[in-house]
Amino acid sequence: MLSRLLSDVGARAMCRSPTKALAEDQLHELACALEFMSSELRYLHPRCDTPQDARKAIRQRGNIELTNPDMPHHTRWARYFENLRSVVID
Repeated sequence: MLSRLLSDVGARAMCRSPTKALAEDQLHELACALEFMSSELRYLHPRCDTPQDARKAIRQRGNIELTNPDMPHHTRWARYFENLRSVVID
């Protein structure tokens, strides 16, 4: 997944975890890996309490989106889905 994202600036990835706690653990591991790689990939972790303007920024500028399966307003994610190259399900 990371290799594809690094080679294609328009590519996006989505990581799904069954629980919020597992998503938080994976977020920490991803952040450490990207920091180690000195990567400029942007990872985002929207939750149900994430404000709408922040969700919009995630859809427009994020490379990797990590969350649990609930995705309200999925139609607003059309552009993100168009560039989706990887889906990781835990």
